[in-house]
Amino acid sequence: MKADKLSMYSRPIIASLLVSSGLLQLAAPVLANGTAAGTQITNTATASYEDPTDPTKPLNTFSNTVKVAVAEVAGLTLTADTFAVVDGTTLVPTNAGAVPGNKVYFDYIITNVGNDPTQIRVPGTAKVTGAGQVEQVQYWNGTAWVDIPNAGEFISGSKAPGETLKVRVVTRVLAGAVSGDDLIVTLGNTLTPNAQNVARDSTGGDIYTVDNTDGSVTGEVNGVPENGVREASASQKVVIGASPEAFVTVTKVRGTQNPGASATILSDDTFTYDLGLKVANQADLPVGSTKSAADLEDTTVPGIGSGILVSDAVPANTTAKSLTVPAGWIAVYTVSPTTIAANAATWVEIPGGPGVVTVPTPPAGTISRVGFVKKRPTGSTTPISIAKGSTVSGMAVTVELTGFTAAGGTLANIAQVFGSTNINGTPKLVFDESGDQNPNNYTSGNTPGPVDAGGDPVITSGVASLTDPDTDVLNNNTGSGPGGEPNVYKVLPIAQTGILNGTGGKPDAVGPTGTNDDFTNISTPIPATTWSLNSTTGVYTANPIDPASVGFANTFQTAAGSPTQSVNLMPTTPTTALPAGTKVTITFGATSKTFITDPTGLIFYNDGTTTPATPLVVPNVVAGTPVNYGTEIDLPSGTAQMKGYGVPIVAFVDNGTGPVGLDPTDTQNITVDRVYTGYLKLNKEVQISETDGTIIEAFTSTPSATINVRPGQLLQYRITYTNISDIAPANSGSVALNAQNIKITEDGNAAPNNWAKIDPATSAPITGHQTGSANDSNNGLITFDNGASANSSANVGVYKDVVAGPLAPQQVGTFSFSRIMK
Repeated sequence: MKADKLSMYSRPIIASLLVSSGLLQLAAPVLANGTAAGTQITNTATASYEDPTDPTKPLNTFSNTVKVAVAEVAGLTLTADTFAVVDGTTLVPTNAGAVPGNKVYFDYIITNVGNDPTQIRVPGTAKVTGAGQVEQVQYWNGTAWVDIPNAGEFISGSKAPGETLKVRVVTRVLAGAVSGDDLIVTLGNTLTPNAQNVARDSTGGDIYTVDNTDGSVTGEVNGVPENGVREASASQKVVIGASPEAFVTVTKVRGTQNPGASATILSDDTFTYDLGLKVANQADLPVGSTKSAADLEDTTVPGIGSGILVSDAVPANTTAKSLTVPAGWIAVYTVSPTTIAANAATWVEIPGGPGVVTVPTPPAGTISRVGFVKKRPTGSTTPISIAKGSTVSGMAVTVELTGFTAAGGTLANIAQVFGSTNINGTPKLVFDESGDQNPNNYTSGNTPGPVDAGGDPVITSGVASLTDPDTDVLNNNTGSGPGGEPNVYKVLPIAQTGILNGTGGKPDAVGPTGTNDDFTNISTPIPATTWSLNSTTGVYTANPIDPASVGFANTFQTAAGSPTQSVNLMPTTPTTALPAGTKVTITFGATSKTFITDPTGLIFYNDGTTTPATPLVVPNVVAGTPVNYGTEIDLPSGTAQMKGYGVPIVAFVDNGTGPVGLDPTDTQNITVDRVYTGYLKLNKEVQISETDGTIIEAFTSTPSATINVRPGQLLQYRITYTNISDIAPANSGSVALNAQNIKITEDGNAAPNNWAKIDPATSAPITGHQTGSANDSNNGLITFDNGASANSSANVGVYKDVVAGPLAPQQVGTFSFSRIMK
């Protein structure tokens, strides 16, 4: 799935069950007069972390610096607040729908988001599209709703920054309205519909700022705002007689390959898949949705009764071994062929649970699917359900690669969920497949998947196609395409060669493509002192360093049946040039030999000479016997940080038919010893937005010089931390470089940061903490400088994030928090 789709079902955009556009009103901050224009708000993050091979080794890193300037500006936002349906004088429950003759009260909130007091102009009219007509526009005077003349206008008294004005549009549903008709009310008139805080274009029906006369109001800044007059508009919509729908998303995440008892076969290896469910609430639905979020209820599960079914087709060439069952669910299997849809197959309960249960061998047939059922109690007529806004975790399926040979193959599968929505007492089938973030097999935020003649979703087999072009490439349910996206994994073959040269204790280690690019990754120490701060620019720089020497353990082994012979060890041409003067020392027993790179970084000489390298010789190697040796890599002074420097070490048997030394005809195998000069990269970005979620400038490391932040807006800081080291294939023997005990610090008072400093003009911090905004995507423990939870209401100047668990190679996490501009 494309990144821009990931948040479609997590936007707070619907005020109630029948509203399908407009924004929920967020709490408006109480703002000071604002920080002086031109102030640069600066932010840099720091982090420490550990190489698991040597936790005592200091490793430090710094992020880039982002700066945002403060402007003197006017600002106006208009947000949909709530609506109410009234039949005569009686309030109608919102899930009953609006019908002809009803009145609908659409409420809006206008907010001064500038850093200067302003008046607000409100017209006596609003635009209606569809099945209704405006009867009256009103404003709230603090004690009652006051009519604005239909052909007139209302100019409010001065509103301080952050202060609001409530406006109501009273609308009546037309007599000819029918179920499914839209009633859309738009307050304000901007060139782009629903625009917030834009320059006024002077058309009829505008809601806009009216600057106070200089000196007339306390806090008024002389002159006019630099961005002129601002206006806004917003729409709300009711769908006449709208019906509910349960929106469910099923997810699947593949674990690592677990080796069986034998290292020479694949058929006893296992994989475990974690499954989960999410039922969307109203705020999760995307802009423009014409549905109302509902609870997910049960459906018929043949052989079991009524329940919510999660089905997982057993992947080709595997056998289901066990299921992990959450509380309130049962484990099930079926031998019905996959040509029968999962919700039509006959299921059998597996006794046991919650917890791990073993999948039995059925008395007849082969298990085609396994799954989980949240079962309605026998004899009950009350549907069992999962409430909207809920998630379910703790489901897992373990399969064994019983049909895989030493040649490897492809493992692919997909999960399905079946439930229903109760529509006026009639259940309607709800269905989703794993691999993406869209519920109910929607192909995008508002585009349902295919349905049959009865309006029910088309059910696929649930068997993953190896030719499907749309897959969940990242193994995190972010695929894109119609329906679900298979979780696909290439199981590597077992290597066979005349000589194997690999990582410590693993001569048969494999890398991304085979036995010649297996690797061991280790980092050299990176003290904080290797970074320097430019006091003028406020930017940290990773200085070139003289890395400490790093030691590696390696093992080679000649094939069974080989004669007792000598094996040669030496570094060979690297894939990417090494720094000139890189020293590599190979040691076997009491014998060692040092090699050094030439000025190109591609050729190794014997140390101290310009003689082409000759190998270290290990004599009398017995066939099939692992032989351990060591390698030390000493990178020269001036080496750049945050890079991996790989040295290929070749073990070979000189067959005597070619030139002296290594030649292509020799029996040989390579392992790579790679030194990292730091491998945890921090990238700082900032996003500027209104408190209602309207984005002024999307996440960027280089904010535009023409976009300045103003009081009431949010600065959402995001630190993306990435382990840049190479990924080791599962159970390959290659030694990956995890980053553990990661500690990220955001200190708003430590230079160059100033976002928590006290502004002398206001005697308050320049920015304040937005409650609930601190988050780590990897479930890190976030605390404040005072030790309190980072989602308390306290104002703070320091955030500390301890990332949960190790960060694997190429794994990415984000640590984010929001500050409200004062």
